[in-house]
Amino acid sequence: MRKLIKRVVIAGQKGGIGKSSIGRALAVALTQRGKSVILADLDASQQTTTDWTLAREANGITPAIRADVLKVGETGFEIANTKDVDVIIYDCPGWSDQHTLGAAAFADLTILPTSSGADDLRPLVRLAYDLESAGIDMSHVVVALFRISSQAEAKAARDYIAAAEGIEIQVAAGMIAEGISIKQAHGVGQSAIEVGGDKQRASVVKLIDDLIGRIDSSDRAGADVSDWSQFDWNSV
Repeated sequence: MRKLIKRVVIAGQKGGIGKSSIGRALAVALTQRGKSVILADLDASQQTTTDWTLAREANGITPAIRADVLKVGETGFEIANTKDVDVIIYDCPGWSDQHTLGAAAFADLTILPTSSGADDLRPLVRLAYDLESAGIDMSHVVVALFRISSQAEAKAARDYIAAAEGIEIQVAAGMIAEGISIKQAHGVGQSAIEVGGDKQRASVVKLIDDLIGRIDSSDRAGADVSDWSQFDWNSV
């Protein structure tokens, strides 16, 4: 019998919205809780996730995180050696395509990061409509707030998302604040959950705890990995 694996897709219509930041913090938190995690980078041209894990190892930061750069082929995302893996986190490129939509169709959770800016919120809502139109169960999709400078700014972003017509878009509790030095942290192999002051880190922990709760409670129970090769990637 194949091992059942939880799968998390982090997607967006553009870069710089926090996909990698949230993916890395989530990978660290899950590993700290005893889960075996692969942080899968779908942008093979950059391989920034691999560089981050190498920096983490070089600086002696624990726990160690396993990263993998994926080949995106006709049968979707191919990962070798998933034995004993509990969770795979897919850090998608800064655009959505049929592979992103196909991945979301099987994901236990799809995370859509955004800042509070209109240039990020508008593409976010469009992507949510695309996911729903592709038949994605939106109860397995959640927005995560990134680079937020105040509670008022967070409320404004939540209100904008709630106002989207004809669709219900869930937003996770917590956020990653503007003040956390993410770039510097990533440069030495740290994640957002490991840096910042107590108040800032508490907001990140709240966000990550919310996401982990959704992953744990997913009723998809980590569909068999073989399902990916059977999916018609041209159907979405």
